Amino acid sequence: MMDRQDFVEYAEVCFFEFGDRVKYWTTQNEPVTIAHNGYITGDFPPAHGSTSAQAKETNALKHRCVRGVDKTFAAGDAGTEPYIVAHNLILAHAAAVNIYRKNYQVVQGGKIGVANMTTWYEPLRETQEDIDAASRALDFMWGWFMAPIVTGDYPQVMRERVGDRLPIFTPEQSELVKGSYDFIGMNYYTTNYAAYSPTPPGTEPTYYTDQEVEFFRVNEKNNRSLSISQACKDEYRIKFHQEHLSYLKQAIE
Repeated sequence: MMDRQDFVEYAEVCFFEFGDRVKYWTTQNEPVTIAHNGYITGDFPPAHGSTSAQAKETNALKHRCVRGVDKTFAAGDAGTEPYIVAHNLILAHAAAVNIYRKNYQVVQGGKIGVANMTTWYEPLRETQEDIDAASRALDFMWGWFMAPIVTGDYPQVMRERVGDRLPIFTPEQSELVKGSYDFIGMNYYTTNYAAYSPTPPGTEPTYYTDQEVEFFRVNEKNNRSLSISQACKDEYRIKFHQEHLSYLKQAIE
């Protein structure tokens, strides 16, 4: 990953060269996927995390970022590295916003923000343990990157559960990060059920054992026997999209 200062210098080149035409800037798109897929599941470069205890073939080997470079990856530490990576991504975002606001925004008249990604979580059962698990899962995904730029620090539940493995914002960094957005982008794809899943004593800490949440989803069968015209007569999905767009319209209004 590039140094934070490298990122800020790159962003400033973009502001300088394109700011007369670009009026909406997104510093990062889905930074959570960089931390999660690169340092927890090992699906993105550098293929660190709990699924890559040994160098092996992973999706990361097919990624455009590693074509023609060394394909041997170290295991990493899924209980520490993702939090460090996320911390630096947040600080890099805030520093880029600061440069834009100080040197370009007044003259260029643009806005700057970030696009984060999250899954929504519903408790698997209506028990307090599962309700708390769903809330915790949301804090560990959406709150992980959103809370710092709104409040200046990570969600309290992350502080309590991750402990000294979660980086600390200095007072100056907290002030820089807090409020570092004119708009927030949200990318969302699906909803999972969440259930409380206590971590056995002695388990090596990871991003997931810190949460103590087990995730469930409902998978639908793909009926390949249907023709295109038959498959298009899917009242369930039609109704789903109609209701989804209706609530989206309400949210915008």
